[in-house]
Amino acid sequence: MRYFFATILFFSSISLARIQANVTSDLDAKTININIPAPRGVVVDRKGRLLIGNQIRNITAIDFKSYDANRDGTPERWAEKLIKKVNQLLSRDVEIKEEEILEHYKNRRWLLFPFGAYLTEAEEKKLKGVMGEGLSFLKVYSRYYPHKELAAHVLGYVGAESNYQRGPILGGDDLWPKEIGRAGLEKIYDEFLAGRDGRKNLLYDGSGNLIINRLVQRPE
Repeated sequence: MRYFFATILFFSSISLARIQANVTSDLDAKTININIPAPRGVVVDRKGRLLIGNQIRNITAIDFKSYDANRDGTPERWAEKLIKKVNQLLSRDVEIKEEEILEHYKNRRWLLFPFGAYLTEAEEKKLKGVMGEGLSFLKVYSRYYPHKELAAHVLGYVGAESNYQRGPILGGDDLWPKEIGRAGLEKIYDEFLAGRDGRKNLLYDGSGNLIINRLVQRPE
């Protein structure tokens, strides 16, 4: 059994190496090493009741892999139509500057372009019918306070460490902004509550098709 398992790994490694060699010979291919921000540690009281936890939230995002220059016109006009569609469905008023859209398309079009705030469950249902037409959900870890304002002055709160990264993709860029403690216990014990980021490798061919999506380290 050990020999059989080792043989599978050996041939899998060869196949993966061949795929990478073939794709990376394409001048327009793109290799991306990206960080997945980790969920923060949970906080409980002496009886084990949850005081601070985590949840997965969705943010609307534009997926430029669906963009076709021959069909859709300029990338900024195409993206603006999608943003307008979301605004109409959710009664929002999100505006993104053309230069921000173009900068993302030029440097980071392989990654989702998020816009707007976290979505509620009701808003997600309204958008389900238009997902996959250049629109997608970016799933992120978000802090959760089950008791709302109770003891908020003690527990504190978190905030984004930075804005969404722009410009050329660098090795180690975060998939979304990390949350750090801004007040209370969240700030005092920030070093202990911060998790261990995950990491994955992505490989796209010259046509923007995802060839390899390999999780190197799981966030924890």
